[in-house]
Amino acid sequence: MQDTSRKSQVTSAWWVVLAVVIGLASCQGQTPPPAPTPTHAAPVLPTVEPTAIAMPAPTPTVSPDLSVSIEDTLQADWTRGEVNWSPDNRFLAVTFWADRTDQTHIVDSRTGESFELKTEDGRLGLVIWSPDGWRIAGISGEDMDLGRFGVWSFAGGRQTKLLDGPCEDLAWSPDSTTLIATCELVDRGPDANPQIGGFWGGGQLWRVNSDGTNARRLIDLVTLPLVAWSSGTAYDAARHPLWSPDGKQIAFEARSGGRNLTPEMAVGVMGARGESARLVVARPVWLGGWLANDRLIVRSHTASPSIIDYADDFYAVDLATDKLENITRSNPSCEPLKSVTCGGAKRLVSQDADYFGLAPAHIKYFYRAKSGSDIIGGRTDKDWLIVNTFPPSDLTLEQSAERTDTLGERIGYPTWLNDGRLAYVRFSNFDSEQGTPDGRVTVQFMVDGKVVRKQDIGTWGVFAVGWSPDGRHVAVATDFGVSVYGLP
Repeated sequence: MQDTSRKSQVTSAWWVVLAVVIGLASCQGQTPPPAPTPTHAAPVLPTVEPTAIAMPAPTPTVSPDLSVSIEDTLQADWTRGEVNWSPDNRFLAVTFWADRTDQTHIVDSRTGESFELKTEDGRLGLVIWSPDGWRIAGISGEDMDLGRFGVWSFAGGRQTKLLDGPCEDLAWSPDSTTLIATCELVDRGPDANPQIGGFWGGGQLWRVNSDGTNARRLIDLVTLPLVAWSSGTAYDAARHPLWSPDGKQIAFEARSGGRNLTPEMAVGVMGARGESARLVVARPVWLGGWLANDRLIVRSHTASPSIIDYADDFYAVDLATDKLENITRSNPSCEPLKSVTCGGAKRLVSQDADYFGLAPAHIKYFYRAKSGSDIIGGRTDKDWLIVNTFPPSDLTLEQSAERTDTLGERIGYPTWLNDGRLAYVRFSNFDSEQGTPDGRVTVQFMVDGKVVRKQDIGTWGVFAVGWSPDGRHVAVATDFGVSVYGLP
């Protein structure tokens, strides 16, 4: 991994638009004025006369719909898409995939203007907005599996190469000043004999400033793996780093380089500058996120001899003691992490990438689940969306969609809005394997269990949904591009 930072001034008219996209006042790196200090004086309320008549609240204004056509520059049929809104609710990063190649466009949801993100290394994918919305970072390359070339950032009309080499799993610090990534160990010198990281991820964690300065390796698990002394397992790969809400710590998944069906997995934590790296869970778990009160939430990953009998639970991890508290176990006398015969949570947790999400306050969380039953003449399957809290309390929400064929109703694309509401969609007539036979996907946009809009979406093979953080818009990626719908 080379420690490089290269900047190039972009003269294209689109990069002028990008200066607006990222929200900078100019291309000179100006910082925004500090927010005014809040006053703590009691507000002065107007006097209301006893005879005053209460007026009805104004009807919310619904923004007009907008459709933006996007050119397929991959010269291959898109198979899936992703929609990521900027934190200021205005801009979209829309990524389309064809196998392992992708293209990303920035779309202005108000004007429909769009342009493709490209670098001298090729197209950009695996993008992530900074929390302040001023920058967007992504991975360059023509193959997001075997041909990743570096990490780039776009802001203020400029593109900056932050890291050189095959990296992934980008994560911005809460204050948007620093980016971390998991990367492979690669030496591209003339006599190089590169040593690649573990089979299940990059062997290093790197940290770099948002302007490309001060790139440094935090840990190198290839040359100095973290070891679980109870089992002797050496973890030489890292995945999915997550900053703590206060920006002082970084949690990450650690995996062994074995190629077994069930890889050795664990969770590690370290200081924001790589200090005091250690394993906190040396058991087969996936990392979910940071709960309140300096705790992590993890998902167990245990397998019985039959691959269909996964038994998963969620655990809260106290970083002061490294103790795990099972928060979804259906049988208090049976521990799924110790015995694969335990049933785990009453719903089988989904294997989809968006199976879990933490609410902004880091107290509520959702998880997606699946269930099925054989019936006479066929089979019934259900999608579940379940909300729980930590500390555990009564179930706050459980939604389901039932179908008897692959084109029946499903639940998908859940996300937490900024105000703590849960948004998701119920849709039918679409299957990721066979697409849409008649080109019409029926969608209900849901917020906290209530339908806020119904829409027929025309598509044959691409269907993806992204909600604006304020819940006022929802964007749908299809075969032709992206449509933005206003919501009440």
